[in-house]
Amino acid sequence: MKTKTTINLTLTGLILFIFIADLSAQFNFEDVTGQPVLSYGDPGEWDDALVWNPCVIKDGDTLRMWYTGADEPVNAFITIGKLGYAWSLDSINWNKYIDNPVLSAEYLWESWELYSCAVIKEADTFKMWYGADWYRSPTSYIISPAKKIGYAWSLNAIDWNKHPDPVMEVGEPSDWNDDFIVPYTVIKEENEYKMWYWAGRYGWPFEVSLAQTGLATSTDGIQWTKYDDPATVNAPYAHSDPVLPIGSAFLNHWDAHRAIEPVVMKIDNEYIVFYTGSNFDNNSGVCRGFATSADGIHWEKSVHNPILLDDNSFAVWGQCLYNGSVLFYDNIYHHWFACFHTPPTQFRPQIGYSETTICPAGDVTFNFQEDVDNFHIYYPSCDTIDGSVTISGYDITNLNGLSVLTSIAGDIKISGNPSLTSLSGLDSVTSIEGFISIDSNDVLTSLTGLDNIDTASIYSLLIHDNNLLSECAVQSVCDYLVIPNCTINIHDNAPRCNDSLQIMNVCNGVFIEELNPNIIVSLSPNPFTLTTTLSYTLSKPSSVLIRIFNSQGQQVDEIVEDQLKGEQRVQWDAEEIPAGIYYYRIQAGEQVGSGKMVLVK
Repeated sequence: MKTKTTINLTLTGLILFIFIADLSAQFNFEDVTGQPVLSYGDPGEWDDALVWNPCVIKDGDTLRMWYTGADEPVNAFITIGKLGYAWSLDSINWNKYIDNPVLSAEYLWESWELYSCAVIKEADTFKMWYGADWYRSPTSYIISPAKKIGYAWSLNAIDWNKHPDPVMEVGEPSDWNDDFIVPYTVIKEENEYKMWYWAGRYGWPFEVSLAQTGLATSTDGIQWTKYDDPATVNAPYAHSDPVLPIGSAFLNHWDAHRAIEPVVMKIDNEYIVFYTGSNFDNNSGVCRGFATSADGIHWEKSVHNPILLDDNSFAVWGQCLYNGSVLFYDNIYHHWFACFHTPPTQFRPQIGYSETTICPAGDVTFNFQEDVDNFHIYYPSCDTIDGSVTISGYDITNLNGLSVLTSIAGDIKISGNPSLTSLSGLDSVTSIEGFISIDSNDVLTSLTGLDNIDTASIYSLLIHDNNLLSECAVQSVCDYLVIPNCTINIHDNAPRCNDSLQIMNVCNGVFIEELNPNIIVSLSPNPFTLTTTLSYTLSKPSSVLIRIFNSQGQQVDEIVEDQLKGEQRVQWDAEEIPAGIYYYRIQAGEQVGSGKMVLVK
């Protein structure tokens, strides 16, 4: 293969962190190089004005990229787009094929430009779907990226064999996709090909085109059927429907005028998409969004969209964040994108590269159920948080999405979750390095889920103002409460979990208040300075167990006697016991009694 190295970059230490919506629980893409990784060709070459629309696949150790190039900028009257090929071993340094372009317009139906492509490798064959039949109005700045989709195949990624006819075209007149159609992602699942494309009406690149994302399926990659919702029978959705529609213009959504360039992946049997959106009314530019789906048809857009902003905070070298490719390997996401180079703004896009980290950096906050559910998508290989974790959200009902976590190098605070019913999902966490704070969770009933945390890693325990929380005696809490001088603050929860003594009693297989005591005990004197006498009546002869607990729930003494039926008196000698509040519990068969006593010295 003849190649030439087009760019070699040395990292200068410039790493730009993007934390979406101030929540490090989501994607944190870094523009690794701070400059393009694939740039224009030399003056006079076919791609000396622009390179964009990167389609990247991983083939063994080799990354293969097909991209759109041209010798005129995007806003030129005539731009002859062709497809080039490059390869890389490290995501950053790319080698352009010396005999580029590898695909150009040939058939009459292709007109004179090819634009964008989607490529997969199936067995030994590369399969490509590409856009063609570009058109610009002769009287105004109106372009149609592509009006038809073609198909080609190759055995070496360079020499392509084209299908003679287009395999997909724009929709019927008055349809939502009646002016242009562009392929972007193809996935084969079992015996079915799925293509996510973007399309729109006359007027591109302006808002009137209302460009959106559609889906088509095929059994052979040539005969395609566009998704059509049978519930929509009128134009513009009479013949097919977008699956990732634009946002609301009335609500001024960031993607009110575009929802295009869908990069679709499947992670743990769930579809995810990175897409490009725009709202021309609020001058937000060309930004990046994210959505998830169970079927690839019905998408839930992230509440944190847009996840990447078009304000030079992500790519300092460019504006307009056009999409490209996203791959997941080596435990992180790899993202190739295109920007118009700045300053000043030029209509000459180049290709950049960013990547995520294995785990979020520092403290992590979960404010929405989406953050919890998608954590395994944002960070599929992350099991350790290097800082503290805060979980606080009005719609958070469960923590199942955090089951991948095994350690937290800081505090864990679960506070202000009115809908959270369970802590299951934290079962795999075995170590923290801070306090556990659980408060103001209105419907939380149990601490099950915190069972496996190493007690030595807990600095303090704060459990309060959880009105329905009655099950606190999980192993980690029980073990922590017996540590001398442990730091606790437990109050205003439900019975069995209203203070440390109640929890310790349950931990020890006993509980004072909620067992309906049926032994009436009198204590005299109380308060006392040295000894006090417990008086009670037994209904039958019994072996009697009297346990004494301090205010931390720790057992400090135990008295065992066989006693006859009738009135009983037992003296407790507290000479070696420090002053404080103590609790007693008497167990005599099925009879129980309990109470509080005060030792003063």
